[in-house]
Amino acid sequence: MKKYLALIIVSTYLFTIMPESLAQDSVAKTDKTEPVYPPQFSYLKFALTNISELEGSLQFGYEFPLTKKSRMLNELGYITIMNPLYYLMQGAWPENIEANGFRISSKYKRYFDFQNRSQFNNYRYFGVILMFKYIKIVESSQSISMLDGNYWQIIDIANEKYVGTLHFVFGYDKYMSSRNKMFIDHSFGIGFRYKYINSNLPDNALENDLIWYDRKDGFMLSATWKIKLGFAL
Repeated sequence: MKKYLALIIVSTYLFTIMPESLAQDSVAKTDKTEPVYPPQFSYLKFALTNISELEGSLQFGYEFPLTKKSRMLNELGYITIMNPLYYLMQGAWPENIEANGFRISSKYKRYFDFQNRSQFNNYRYFGVILMFKYIKIVESSQSISMLDGNYWQIIDIANEKYVGTLHFVFGYDKYMSSRNKMFIDHSFGIGFRYKYINSNLPDNALENDLIWYDRKDGFMLSATWKIKLGFAL
């Protein structure tokens, strides 16, 4: 009789805890396999790192969802040289240089599948960035050596630069508020760059006038690192 009573008690206990155990296991499996998508808002974005570049720009963009796992960012920026390091490297005073230009870019973001629900506020992605930049830099009243130093001439130097880039990046969006209304977008990657310089200088004087990183044009390898701040609309 005692054996039967013990068997009934054990069976009742197992019957009681098994549904709870199965439910917990089901939740755990769901948490590990159910995809987690980034917020489906549209955002106004500001490019923080673009300000600190040698040819800095004030750049804003509009980012919007394409699907649950992909987004598109389109940006437009006004370029002007604000970084004092540029003038130190060029050896010229700011009042003698006038620089204006623009930058346009598009960025496609494809988010990875997530297997951990604790990553709700951190969304990793792979991206492709296309960018075009134009800038015109005019240096007034510059003394230029002509005909291999046979004589010197005072002229206004006008250099136009055209740059196109294609970058493949890895990045992540870190949301900073519980309502997902603000986030920081970090990305870095590598790709290719094409640069063309148009100048009113003769070839023998052009190389000496250009800043060091513009003395080579054409196709070249390129790297990028960006930090952008987004605000929900």
